[in-house]
Amino acid sequence: MRPEILNQVADSIEHDIVACEKLFHLLVHERGLLAERAFELLDLIIQEKSDWLIKLEHSARQRHTWLVESGLNTQADPAAAFLKWLQENQHETLGERWEILKDQLAKCQDANEINGKLIHRGQATHQKLIGILRGQNHQTLLYTGKGIKKAAGYAEPIGKA
Repeated sequence: MRPEILNQVADSIEHDIVACEKLFHLLVHERGLLAERAFELLDLIIQEKSDWLIKLEHSARQRHTWLVESGLNTQADPAAAFLKWLQENQHETLGERWEILKDQLAKCQDANEINGKLIHRGQATHQKLIGILRGQNHQTLLYTGKGIKKAAGYAEPIGKA
């Protein structure tokens, strides 16, 4: 691997570690806003989160291109080939930074999934409440003690507007 490509990859990894840290803090902030139901502030967070994700994706594509251009085995996983190459050529520090980046990305993905579940749960609760107020009959099929399916749901509206 040419030294200039190795330097570019190293710089890319460092920039992405910083980007992941910022993205993780945004995700934690987003979770707090979701818990507080401060929805008016979420638009700004979502846009900034989207910008960081686009930067990370672009950086990952560029790294992939550099690794393929460097002649690493493209039949297998280029990232695994890169790590193997780093170990074989005594670049342990860069390999450690690569692992830190992978850990940071996994941490961001976990945080984003938690936020997604919070959003989904909030939407489901909201839809149920709206259905109750509108008097809509949301039938859910439940099994009786004899194993027979029976519909259960909201029968009548609570009141009229």
